Amino acid sequence: MDTKCNENINQFDFIVFDMDGTLAKSKGKISENMAFLINKLLSQKKVAIISGGRWQQFEKQLLLYLDTTNFDKLYILPTSGSSLMTFIDNSWKENYSENIPEDERNRISKIINNAIDILGYKEKETWGDVVEDRISQVTFSALGSLAPFDKKNLWDPNQEKRLKIVNFISQDLQNYSIGIGGTNSIDITIKGIDKAYGVKKLSEFFKIPLSRILFIGDKLDEGGNDYPVKKLGITTIAVVDENETEHLLNKWLN
Repeated sequence: MDTKCNENINQFDFIVFDMDGTLAKSKGKISENMAFLINKLLSQKKVAIISGGRWQQFEKQLLLYLDTTNFDKLYILPTSGSSLMTFIDNSWKENYSENIPEDERNRISKIINNAIDILGYKEKETWGDVVEDRISQVTFSALGSLAPFDKKNLWDPNQEKRLKIVNFISQDLQNYSIGIGGTNSIDITIKGIDKAYGVKKLSEFFKIPLSRILFIGDKLDEGGNDYPVKKLGITTIAVVDENETEHLLNKWLN
């Protein structure tokens, strides 16, 4: 069920957030106010953050700005839910990781590079890796993994370019889940390993029914990398950006 969620937040045991476009700008750090609100939410609820980024990206964008005393109620799912990190004995531990074999990661990278060549989407100016091997995920970022937000935001605002790329590579990657994420990226994981997989893992890990989990994200439309969560049938909230998420949290917590 997709809703703007006028319901009482107390009906949920777990609040799950997407990262880029939901808690912060793509690859950007969370704001001071967002950090305050997440800390406040963590004093009341279990919270999970799921994103296409690898673990190190969560450290840069999120963890440096939160109160460590609440980490025992914070759960991190990097690379679209293909792994789960929990805070135990004052350190972060990996609970599982669904890695793609190296030869397959190399094959996926070649397929993506071939697609952007043929479709004419290979950019002359880039920042960082365009095709990034994240072990449990391969990610395409049109302008590179370190591109400035304003540049990325203009590259494919309607997702038309990325949908063409997804359609082009899908035939050769039938054993993989392919989702559009961020502002100029595409995330590829083993088929069935996506954000819905990560949410189901949380449900199993804590023995919490899916009906008690709320998900908030900005890519809940079909083709977006949050869409698999919506297909689970749990309560979801589609936000436009991190400012709308702040508005929701202020409403719930004040």
